[in-house]
Amino acid sequence: MSVFLDACKLKKTEYTPVWFMRQAGRYLPEYRKLKGETNIMDLFRQPEICSEITVLPVRKLGVDAAILFADIMLPLQAIGVKLKIEEEKGPIILNPIQNLDDIDLLGDLSPEEHLDFLWRSIELTVEKLDEIPLIGFSGAPFTLASYLLEGRSTRDFVKTKMVMFGQDDIWDKLMVKLSTMIEKYLITQIKYGVKAVQLFDSWAGCLSREDYEKYVLKYTRRIFDSLQGYNIPRIIFCAESSHLIEALRSSGADLH
Repeated sequence: MSVFLDACKLKKTEYTPVWFMRQAGRYLPEYRKLKGETNIMDLFRQPEICSEITVLPVRKLGVDAAILFADIMLPLQAIGVKLKIEEEKGPIILNPIQNLDDIDLLGDLSPEEHLDFLWRSIELTVEKLDEIPLIGFSGAPFTLASYLLEGRSTRDFVKTKMVMFGQDDIWDKLMVKLSTMIEKYLITQIKYGVKAVQLFDSWAGCLSREDYEKYVLKYTRRIFDSLQGYNIPRIIFCAESSHLIEALRSSGADLH
């Protein structure tokens, strides 16, 4: 049995798995060799290399689980968001959302058609991992919405909050669009073999508990509810979020 999966199910384990959130490229020279000069978004379209990158930490460190080598921007790119990822600045959105028409221009995610390279990467990775579980993931609606509205990483989230507090029609339409996309994205990851899924709501900690519960929680809960029948651990991650702990407990996640 997997120590990671047993811990997720609150079973007694020989030791407690600890999460170290660090991408392979931050510490493994083997990753840098595999990546070379390839643009990161182009690299994701090479399943054989991506599967090797995913299993590197398992082989080198003997960790209890692997996490899919992908990026939260992949499904956004698939539905028509124009973007690039810069080494120091992170994601840059070239067509940020400014009005309802911009949301209408986005397509609907057809996972099998739009992201075939990712599913092949998962299949190859699962074969190599044998009994070690693979964790799939997605960005959460609020975090993805913040990139789409701000156009890039930010620390103040001014544009995001202006829409969230003052333009309900844009906010609700965008969050529904993203929630639907994420549901399809995660369900397809499960279909191809991931054994747990995680929502990265990296930036939701910028919100008060009241605002999180009013503007964000129902969309997060909707996603986790859609995964109920798959009998795999559902995890939510949110940085600097101790004040949100009670809200996160009610999100439908098994772990937070």
